[in-house]
Amino acid sequence: MNSKLADSVARNETERRKVENKANQYSRSNNIIISGISHIEELLEGRKPFKRFERYDETIKYMGKILNSNLGCQITTSENDIAHRLKKGPE
Repeated sequence: MNSKLADSVARNETERRKVENKANQYSRSNNIIISGISHIEELLEGRKPFKRFERYDETIKYMGKILNSNLGCQITTSENDIAHRLKKGPE
């Protein structure tokens, strides 16, 4: 009886992992990672320009502006749900 239950648990766990993997892949299907877009620089009176972290909506607008001007794309802010700045990974 215990071996039957153990086999059933193992099969259920394998099936759960397959379903979880499919769900994770689906949720990432619309993601894109773009590197090399600098932060917004801000000028304060009497100071040197500095880079600041912007809000997600500012990031979307800024990303669209840079891509549209440099690559000739036509990306609108309504086509993006959210944008995140990521830490620079290992080179």
